[in-house]
Amino acid sequence: MNLFLILTSILIVASVLIISSVFELQDALAEESTTSNSNAEPQVLISPCEKKHEPYDPNVPLERGEPLGIRIVDVEGNTRSSVNLNEKTFLTYGISNEDSSRCLMEIEIFVYHYENDGKEKLVSYEKIKEKFLPHQGKQIPGTFTPSLEGEYLVIFDPKGFPPSEISFFVFESPSAKINYIKKLPPLKQIQKGILPIDVSCKQNFELILKSPDHSSACVKPSTAEILVKRGWIQPELFFLVPNPNEKEYEVKPREWQTSGPFQIDRREYALGEKIFLKIDGLSLEEKGQITVMRPLNITHYSVYVTIPFDGANKDAFNYYIDPQLSKTRGLCSVDDVLGKWALVFRGTNYSNLNFEIIESIVPGTDWNPVC
Repeated sequence: MNLFLILTSILIVASVLIISSVFELQDALAEESTTSNSNAEPQVLISPCEKKHEPYDPNVPLERGEPLGIRIVDVEGNTRSSVNLNEKTFLTYGISNEDSSRCLMEIEIFVYHYENDGKEKLVSYEKIKEKFLPHQGKQIPGTFTPSLEGEYLVIFDPKGFPPSEISFFVFESPSAKINYIKKLPPLKQIQKGILPIDVSCKQNFELILKSPDHSSACVKPSTAEILVKRGWIQPELFFLVPNPNEKEYEVKPREWQTSGPFQIDRREYALGEKIFLKIDGLSLEEKGQITVMRPLNITHYSVYVTIPFDGANKDAFNYYIDPQLSKTRGLCSVDDVLGKWALVFRGTNYSNLNFEIIESIVPGTDWNPVC
């Protein structure tokens, strides 16, 4: 009996000790957890960057302007001047957090391709989220692969900042780019770098150059005649624009030739193409004549026209030379126009500039014999 009581007492004491140890362990773990949490960095929710504009709406045109920090780059981050068809293209956009606190910025990247009707078609979309420290700047990357020839528009739309854009062309050859641009409306052709004298009009319209600024417009032939009579344009400053459907004709890229302050835009011209002569940077002492010489045969030339210049009066101007058939000048047929021409800069020591008129006719121009 005494042995039973002793064993029972021992079991009770052991149970109390075990329970006490369990509670002490729980208290220790709880204290350790509290200490660990007190040393950890508190969780902070990063708020979006301050919103300063409405989200980009493709149906609402942006205010067009210079690109703000968008660059076309290679895989190493070096700026590229061109984009190749069916090749992965890398873009980067520089932007910074203007606030004094951290923020989370959401950036949408839209890539549009201009269709034949001039409308924008979305061909690529990407959304990026970036954390910014106070006043931190970053380069935001973007990629896309152009699969169509033509003009592209890329828009980076960071929520909290105004959207930024850049446009560029993707073509397999320079001539394809020029032919594409020449199908655009006249104003857009000029905006893309086409000179007013080289603007192409749609079928049954004529290109005119207004006096005195030589800005261009496309009008019906009857309208052009009325404008000539009213003195709004000069008769020699309009001509029937080539119709690409009449005959195969390819506009070649410009190939500038330079002699001092004098330049012409090509080495070869088709029958009907105007020679663009650019004079820029004449000194005050430079005075003389630009003599345009047409070929009579392999060794002899004849004066076609002379153009005076005087740097004291004007140091820069442009002039369009338009070789045409003329009975009074003895230019009866295309044979009198074809061949190697020359520009001689009399009164200077500058070298001559040479060009050739070749057997290629601009569609829409008349080269029937006149005598």
